[in-house]
Amino acid sequence: MTTPFNVDGAFKLIAQAGADLSASQFRAVKPGATEGQVVAIAAATDRPVGVLKDAQTVIGQPVDAVMFGYVEMEAGAAITYGDELELDAVGRAITSVPTAGVHQIGWAATAAGGIGERFTACINLMAPWED
Repeated sequence: MTTPFNVDGAFKLIAQAGADLSASQFRAVKPGATEGQVVAIAAATDRPVGVLKDAQTVIGQPVDAVMFGYVEMEAGAAITYGDELELDAVGRAITSVPTAGVHQIGWAATAAGGIGERFTACINLMAPWED
């Protein structure tokens, strides 16, 4: 689904791929082991730093990721408009259920019918809050 919101004002992350991120498009990423690089989320408790807009496959190449604002994301389950969001173990957005150590990342600006569907989220990964 294309976003009904203007995403031109989103805050973008300036980083490079720290691994092949071809499976992470529209999913959250976390800091890699090397400064300035990002890698795929590997656990629901990982601290996200951006949502990947492209599918970068080459390590060291720039990524297009959003830290703050409206962004297209992949759902890890059905999501209702207005739901608060967190991440599943691979960086897809899911409805937030208060759990210690899990970061809330924003809210659903549109709905998603189920796993793998894309939707619009309003995110704040500059300062995600923990449940």
